[in-house]
Amino acid sequence: VGGAAGTHRLGHTVTLLPDGRVLVVGGTTTQAARTAEVYVPERNTWEPVAAPEVPREHHATLVTPEGAVLVVGGEHSSRGTLASAERFDPARGTWTPAPTLHEPRGEAGALWLRRGTVLVVGGVNELGTLATSEEYVPAPAVAQATPGE
Repeated sequence: VGGAAGTHRLGHTVTLLPDGRVLVVGGTTTQAARTAEVYVPERNTWEPVAAPEVPREHHATLVTPEGAVLVVGGEHSSRGTLASAERFDPARGTWTPAPTLHEPRGEAGALWLRRGTVLVVGGVNELGTLATSEEYVPAPAVAQATPGE
């Protein structure tokens, strides 16, 4: 059985984090879809991290300028194609909701544009293959105030 989550994965994403660890999110099995884990190369080990809020497969991931990981769209075995998005903070190991896509998309391509937005291209949903794209505006990272500031 693979990784710290105790499951093999297909339909997942693998994202290199700024600190050199590798984040793996989601997949096609129930166990994989609802878990995330990181590979720590210095120790050659897999470690579980907090589960995403929404189980998903066939989603897109991007590292934000702040070093977080943006997870957008994808598919869920019972909910269908997803428009939801989440942000993973590798330093804290936590997930927070992000703005949703305009249209649910699984298997879409995603890349950062210079103006700080994300171009989400193609994919599929319940209507079939999408011949459209959208410019996604992720919420900026929320600054956490220290008490007494």
